[in-house]
Amino acid sequence: MNRTLVGFAAALGVVCVGLVGCAEAPPPEPRAANPVEAAKPRHPVTNEMWQDAEKAAGQPAPVFEAKDANGATHSLATLTGGKPLALYFIKDGCPCSVDVEPLYQRMAAKFGDKVRFAGVINGDAEIAKAWLAKMETPYPVLLDPDIKVVKEYKADRSVYLLVIGPDGNIVRMWPGYSQTMLSELNATLAKMTGTEETPFDAAYAPREPTSGCSFYSDDPTV
Repeated sequence: MNRTLVGFAAALGVVCVGLVGCAEAPPPEPRAANPVEAAKPRHPVTNEMWQDAEKAAGQPAPVFEAKDANGATHSLATLTGGKPLALYFIKDGCPCSVDVEPLYQRMAAKFGDKVRFAGVINGDAEIAKAWLAKMETPYPVLLDPDIKVVKEYKADRSVYLLVIGPDGNIVRMWPGYSQTMLSELNATLAKMTGTEETPFDAAYAPREPTSGCSFYSDDPTV
């Protein structure tokens, strides 16, 4: 009788252990990838865009004058000021412009006063001031309400960025951004400023080249 009870208790213990094991919480699901990186580009950079950008290298940058949000007038010569200039394009209401802005600002902070940065926005002073207030851009944002500068530089979409040398010639043009693009921009600016190239954390930048919204559409997100 006692042996029977002991055997029954042992069997019951095994069953309980099994039940406890089955009751354990399942392993946590893998963390979702960053949506900017994981998602397929909404505005992929096409071969034609790359070809046009490559043709720009070595060409004189179009000369222009434009005012900033505070009414100050800037020219290509004053923007470069004898230093490399990173000039990029912003579309009002475009989420792509909002996404890339912190990365461009971090690149500007990395090189400090060795490199000049400036943005060009398709709007008037009120729109530019709203952008500055939202994004806290620490360098000039130029007004281009009639997209004249956009057309001169053939920057059909936002996010486009050019590096212009102190001599006024285009060193390189990118029709979109990605982890690779930011690495190339970092290397280009380091070489032009004669500084040691150190890694740039691309953070959430997409792996595939991603352009911005079209300046030729009334829909700010297209």
